[in-house]
Amino acid sequence: MAHRRDFFRTAGAVALGATAVGRVGAAALPEAARRDDAATTPPPPPPNGRPFNPVVTLNGWSLPWRMKDNVKEFHLVAEPVVRELAPGMTARLWGYNGTTPGPTIEAVEGDRVRVIETPIPSKTHALNLGDEAARGFPRFYVDADVVLTLDGIRRIAARLGASGAPAAAPVMQVDLSGSSWPVRAFYAIWTQMPYTREGMIGVGVYALSEEGRRRFGRFPDVIADDGYVRALFSPVERVRVDEVPVKVVAPATYSDLVRVKTRSRLGGFELAERFPNLAADERGRKDYATALRIVAFRPWLWPQATAYLWINIVCRWRARGAMRRRDAVVWERDTSSRRRPVL
Repeated sequence: MAHRRDFFRTAGAVALGATAVGRVGAAALPEAARRDDAATTPPPPPPNGRPFNPVVTLNGWSLPWRMKDNVKEFHLVAEPVVRELAPGMTARLWGYNGTTPGPTIEAVEGDRVRVIETPIPSKTHALNLGDEAARGFPRFYVDADVVLTLDGIRRIAARLGASGAPAAAPVMQVDLSGSSWPVRAFYAIWTQMPYTREGMIGVGVYALSEEGRRRFGRFPDVIADDGYVRALFSPVERVRVDEVPVKVVAPATYSDLVRVKTRSRLGGFELAERFPNLAADERGRKDYATALRIVAFRPWLWPQATAYLWINIVCRWRARGAMRRRDAVVWERDTSSRRRPVL
């Protein structure tokens, strides 16, 4: 059975892969049109392209487009949307361009339109489809629940071009406002680890230059596609773009955190089994001595370090069990962070 989460994960990966653009293309991309209300908005007459009588969407609006090389281009942004369903009752939903449902997209007979569709609910399959359709560089790979602005895309592309590095990612900004103490304790340690601070981990988005994308062929069918890509590059080859923060909403409860980190650990075990040399190189780069000093010389972090260690032990044990049972295909989800509004 394909879950709604699988659909959004697949659809988001295809959309971002298929519309990857180079630095010049990114600079020319228009800002996405947005709305913040559900009022019925009659669309204006078609400004270009083939003439037609636009549809009026009740409690909605129509997305404008631009013509490029005789192709009608729409700019869609998949993102979480906070909607007030009743006075004092809000819900965090999926939407496009600020509204849910998203805007109406109209194409008429004779318009040049390309749609990528796949019946396989697999993120790596979607990434490969996107790569097949994409022509430009740098190329961005973005999880469906990540909000990355057009300005952020331009800044990351500029840093890749200026540095000559093959890979880049924004910096992670963890939102712990709705998290319990065990979750806050875990992230207090995890975010200080040298491995985490090197970047390109936990943020849900990374960009590759043409040189970086040549480092491998098709995405393998693995849980941790980002871990696989990260392991292909040494720390000096990865650029962390600190001026582009991306908010990551942390799980709310201990149980939610264990599910998320078990999945992460399971992805690491899978990579070690299928790509042992790559995993060994990545382990060899980890600076355990510095990590130990961070905690040892900060007594106020000892309670958090105890929680961090316990959670890691539990997640490792659960992931090992999943590997033995070969049920690694189960995608353990954290639904708590998706119920909380983005402030």
